[in-house]
Amino acid sequence: MAEQLHIGSPPSPPRRRPRSWYRRPMLVVPLVLVAAVCVVLLTVFRPTPATRSGTGGVAAAPPVITVNGTVLDSMTGHPVAAAVAVAGHSTRTDVQGAFRLPGVRPNAVLTIRSRNYASTNLAAAAGPVRIRLAPIPVRVKVTSALTGGPLPATIRTPDRGRVIAAAGKATVYRVGPGDRVTITAAGYRPATVSVAADRTVHAALQLLSWRAAAPQILTWMKTKNYTALANWVFSPASGYQYYLGQPTTSSGVVSVEAQVVGENVSANVSVIPYGYVDTSGQFEGGGRRVILAGQRARHGTIHIEGNGPPGAGPTVGTDWYRSPLDITVIGDDLAVTDKIIAGIIAALPQTD
Repeated sequence: MAEQLHIGSPPSPPRRRPRSWYRRPMLVVPLVLVAAVCVVLLTVFRPTPATRSGTGGVAAAPPVITVNGTVLDSMTGHPVAAAVAVAGHSTRTDVQGAFRLPGVRPNAVLTIRSRNYASTNLAAAAGPVRIRLAPIPVRVKVTSALTGGPLPATIRTPDRGRVIAAAGKATVYRVGPGDRVTITAAGYRPATVSVAADRTVHAALQLLSWRAAAPQILTWMKTKNYTALANWVFSPASGYQYYLGQPTTSSGVVSVEAQVVGENVSANVSVIPYGYVDTSGQFEGGGRRVILAGQRARHGTIHIEGNGPPGAGPTVGTDWYRSPLDITVIGDDLAVTDKIIAGIIAALPQTD
């Protein structure tokens, strides 16, 4: 048989139909499993805004702790009412001295304060803490108003504390400026005194008995210590201040004049060493008796040569006499002279 000749391009070989990938089940299953695992891993380990670090990330919130503890007196071990503060929040201790302060950063500085105690600072820690505060001292000095010398006494504080000032000096605690302490001594009038701003107390106690004071008055006179005599009589405890003049002596009687600050009034204290005298003679008509600060006194018009400046009213005065002292206050208003004498009497020892 003769071969057939084809003119033009040779005939194309038969086409093979392409096989689709989805028709290969063995390959599809592993790919699906890999994709699922990737999704799970990305979901589990995906960084959150709170833990993401680097540029544009948000820093993790710092940890906080709760601080709790007890504040005690370093001398007695007793609980102390105190304030505990740190970075904008604070709390106070309870009756047992305990406190609790949540939301504190570790090592933040706690400040512990209490009135009449030295404050202290402490680094915050998670465990219970015991804080001891040192009380601030107050120095007390007790003297005799009569002699100015140190006086053994007992000091009582508002918290019922009791301290002995054996030689007229003592240190007390748990009181501060403005607090009042009571001071007592045998044979002397009790006194209640406020603590000064510099945390000191100075109390000059007055004798209870006039008989105990009289010998010292005569000793001052004999030793010519007239300033001590005048300062004792015109004590600030009388409610007034005085400018002292020069002492004078006449017929065995020593006198010290004083000008009352803020008043048009003069005062005179005389020591009469030879027993009781009648002082009514210094008043016109003998004056009249009055009771001032629970004591017998006398007041009336006093005759003074010239009787003061022209146009001035009559000179009046108030007198108080207890041997060996005679105190006279002179002015132009009996209400004022009576008030000054009453203040002096109240500040001096009670008469027997």
